[in-house]
Amino acid sequence: APAGAGKTFVALSHMLDKLLINREAKLLFVARNSALCFFVARWLAKRIKNTLQRLAFLRRVYLFYEPFDVPLAVSIEHGRLTAKRPASGSTAGAAKFDMLVVDEAHHVYAHAALREQVEAHFTPGFTTRFLLSDVSQSLGG
Repeated sequence: APAGAGKTFVALSHMLDKLLINREAKLLFVARNSALCFFVARWLAKRIKNTLQRLAFLRRVYLFYEPFDVPLAVSIEHGRLTAKRPASGSTAGAAKFDMLVVDEAHHVYAHAALREQVEAHFTPGFTTRFLLSDVSQSLGG
């Protein structure tokens, strides 16, 4: 779909539904741009009014952006949204994601190494995958 068609908003709606319906669900949002990742995390956080519920909700949200080292756990510290490496030894670092959303997937999937890093977090038969892309921005379009 073309830029501005609402792909990200549709994915945000699905992410919110997944997290609200399944209180154990974990999701990974992937984009090359960290600003887009933080926009998504803030959008999700604003939908949960109760502070304690918001903190618990965000513990199930992970961001993955350049340099694509490891998925980062979302939290709120001193009133600010943060994304940090999961604590060593925590099971969060080896999270099995219920949903994997890749925004501007044409950028990520155009590079074999990036594609492998993202796909390493996809579990067949378990993870729902959303690839958001604009065919006109792909290498072939």
